[in-house]
Amino acid sequence: MSNLPASFVRDLLVHAFTAISALALLCVLPCRATAEEPKRVLVVFSDDLSQPAVSMINESLRSTLKNNSPARIEIYPEYLDIRLQLSEYEKELLPLLRRKFTGRRFDLVYAVGAPALRLILQNGAELFPQVPTVFAVVDHSEIADLTLRPDVTGIWGNIDFRPNLELALSLHPETRRVVIVGGVAEYDEYWLKKVRKDFQSYESRVEFKYLLGLSIAEQKEALAALPEQTLVFFVSNTLDIAGSFYTNPEVLARIAPASNAPVYGMTDAQFGHGIVGGKLVSFEAMGSELGRLGLRIMAGEKPDEISPHAVDSVVMFDWRQLHRWGIDENKLAVGSIVRFREPTAWELYKWHIGVAVSLIMLQALLIVWLLINRARRQKAEAASIASEERYRNVVETQTELICRYLPDTSLTFVNDAYCRHFGKTRDQLIGTQFTQLIPEHAQEAALSHVASLIENPRVETYEHEVILPNGGRGWQQWVDNVVASSNGHGVELQGIGRDVTERRQAEEALRSSETRFQTLADSAPLLIWMSGADKLCSYVNQGWLEFTGRSIEQELGNGWTEGIFSDDYETCWEVYSSASERREPFKMEYRLRRADGVFRWLYVSATPRFDEAGEFQGYIGSCLDISDRKEAEEALQKAHEEVNKLKNQLQEDNIYLQEEIKLAHNVDEILGESNAIKYVLFKIEQVAETDTTVLILGETGTGKELVARALHSQSLRKDRPLVKVNCAALSASLIESELFGHEKGAFTGAVTRKMGRFELADGATLFLDEIGELPLELQPKLLRVIQEGELERLGSSKTLKVDVRIIAATNRNLTLEVEKGQFREDLWYRLNVFPITVPPLRQRKEDIPTMVEHFVALFSKKVGKGITSISAVTLNKLREYSWPGNIRELANVIERGVINAQGSVLHISDQFAQSKAADLADSTQTLEEVEREHITHILDQTAWRIEGPNGAAKILGLNPSTLRTRMQKLGIHKNVRSFSAGSQSSS
Repeated sequence: MSNLPASFVRDLLVHAFTAISALALLCVLPCRATAEEPKRVLVVFSDDLSQPAVSMINESLRSTLKNNSPARIEIYPEYLDIRLQLSEYEKELLPLLRRKFTGRRFDLVYAVGAPALRLILQNGAELFPQVPTVFAVVDHSEIADLTLRPDVTGIWGNIDFRPNLELALSLHPETRRVVIVGGVAEYDEYWLKKVRKDFQSYESRVEFKYLLGLSIAEQKEALAALPEQTLVFFVSNTLDIAGSFYTNPEVLARIAPASNAPVYGMTDAQFGHGIVGGKLVSFEAMGSELGRLGLRIMAGEKPDEISPHAVDSVVMFDWRQLHRWGIDENKLAVGSIVRFREPTAWELYKWHIGVAVSLIMLQALLIVWLLINRARRQKAEAASIASEERYRNVVETQTELICRYLPDTSLTFVNDAYCRHFGKTRDQLIGTQFTQLIPEHAQEAALSHVASLIENPRVETYEHEVILPNGGRGWQQWVDNVVASSNGHGVELQGIGRDVTERRQAEEALRSSETRFQTLADSAPLLIWMSGADKLCSYVNQGWLEFTGRSIEQELGNGWTEGIFSDDYETCWEVYSSASERREPFKMEYRLRRADGVFRWLYVSATPRFDEAGEFQGYIGSCLDISDRKEAEEALQKAHEEVNKLKNQLQEDNIYLQEEIKLAHNVDEILGESNAIKYVLFKIEQVAETDTTVLILGETGTGKELVARALHSQSLRKDRPLVKVNCAALSASLIESELFGHEKGAFTGAVTRKMGRFELADGATLFLDEIGELPLELQPKLLRVIQEGELERLGSSKTLKVDVRIIAATNRNLTLEVEKGQFREDLWYRLNVFPITVPPLRQRKEDIPTMVEHFVALFSKKVGKGITSISAVTLNKLREYSWPGNIRELANVIERGVINAQGSVLHISDQFAQSKAADLADSTQTLEEVEREHITHILDQTAWRIEGPNGAAKILGLNPSTLRTRMQKLGIHKNVRSFSAGSQSSS
């Protein structure tokens, strides 16, 4: 080393010392790091990382903690399952958490989501005593019912649909309709409830429509059919009607490309999956803010010193969606963030351009070097040519035509090949102008070519026509340049040529063939196209251009795909691509936009093209407009569906009528000659031929169904069956399906679609027996059918129109039910258009003998006994009984007596116990007297006030004018009543 320079030795020692110091430092640092106690953080998520929002918060939170904490942080994640109620597995979860984290001290607990926060608030003191908690929820409304401890603080997003709608309307001022997309999960319904509330104030400005609970395919179909001036708001769709779970970005990625209107959302988890953008809740920002709050608390700041607060939403837009819907960026609010912007050609290819420029410069330098080298070589060659004979030997052995000529085209040299080609000797050619060998029409172009070379010396390739020795015409290709003359002529030109007659003839034949093909293609009544091996369109005929109304430049390449209907694009491209990979012919159908904007169905047939070597060259195909055939098929399909619908309705009618035939009716007709029953028959005759809604009132067993049958049999709808529904015979969960029908999959057990009784009774009469038993929640739906004639099946959003006459019956006092809130007042008024009260049997005892004879004959025939008479004792006993069960009870007593009868005379051995109510009733009163007595009693109670909320008309359930008419008919006057009351008192 004594021979080495001193500076080199010094630098070597310095570098060695630095390396040793760095190695020592690396050895020491891990020891110090391990000696420092890490911070431990528990993060309890309400859901797992498969949810995009959870993933974004988790990533942002971890990044903020790791990059900004002076100490090492250990993060322990814990995930709940929000699909289960917390109480269902809390007993198992809490022991698991105790065992899992026993012996670990946490410096901070994060609760991400409302379920996680509720768990910590309820069990945190036990699980993590004296450990501060920081929470994050999507919206403050999720925790409005919670009371936070002093050691708890946190953040929330600000879910407010109104600013987003206002922002969207400002970008689309022509909007007339807003469609809201949502699912059926409890989480989805929570946000749908909020969006309905937020959009309530906008209902006067735009129309709102909700697409709820549809499958992905149904949503795509509905969104693709949206009219113009429509906006779409995606709220939340984590569960569809089929029970399939999704994440919101998954749903958006499938339905947004099919939408015929711009889609807006609410969170950055949905951003980039098809929404235009808006004022979005940023889970990324929430994760960062969570990290900053945690670092402040772990640094010593107390949670109660940090107020819970909202994280501002971020206004951001997707550049691709702005471009798709033609939204001008200049309309966006100042400070808006635009992402996913496609790079410019310079940004995309600047490195390529730089490399290309460098290569061009390098090539230019190389060309300069080559030119210099060439000049040197020419000079060397000129100096080294020792003999003209050597040059001639080289030239004469060439197969190309070589010549030299002066600027006036006079030949100064020709080689043997030149002489042989033109059939002349060298002496015949030298001194003559070569333009004499060219047809007259081409001579001017040849002279112009020579003049151009003299003016601007260069090497140039030129082709011209020549006259052959046999008088025919041929073509030659020449490479000409200016050279220095060696025989005192000054400047000469030299040319090297070859015969290209065959090539020109082949090209001419090809051009002629292409012209014939193009003429044939343009005149054909088909759309003809060609593509290359790269799948790009290379030719379309005139028929195609006339069909699309576009130029050929717009259609070539991938331009033709711009006219494909959006729903057909994927299928069309998949068929084309797969056939191209297999090099096979293919056929398909798709819709293409015509010049007038109408999409027409095309039938496509294509055949692959191959060159002589068998290399694939692409496809040639034709398209035929088959829209008329498609429309005919659709019309046939609709007709078939209509036939099926009528067939199904006939089948349903047949099934229903067969069930009706199987029913055993105790009474085949209305019996009796009493004034009470004659009044009922008079009422039936009055209203039967109208479509007026009738309400049949009366006690149980009085024959209300017979009245309904009589009304139907005398109506104009008598050719259709009377459809009956007993509202008391079905559970609340089944009555809705029975009345309105359901779609397949609407609920568990709905394996097929079923028509409801309203559809079955379309054009006929529907008898709603025991209407007072109808559940309160179904009454609005019944009211809508009565008022509008419209309904929807369970599980369907399609509105059906029906023409049904309603006859309802009840044994309840619906007026009292309305006062109790158990029956809707508006439905009561709709049903009580024409009431008919069927009198109880105790008020028409003169009809009992007739009914007894009828029932005796009916049941004798049924049980096979020959009863010919009825004992007088039995008949008197039957007359004296009050019959609380009315006609039904009488029929049961007679049937039982017939079964017990031993001879031809009917004896009834039953002992009838009179009820207290029957004892009080005046069995001698007529229906008119009972009605007069009841109305007068009510008038006395109301101090003869007829109108008003406490008037007699309200209590009786009558219109005041109707009550006055009845009072006049029954002869009820205030002074008469007062006199009667006084007389009774005095007696």
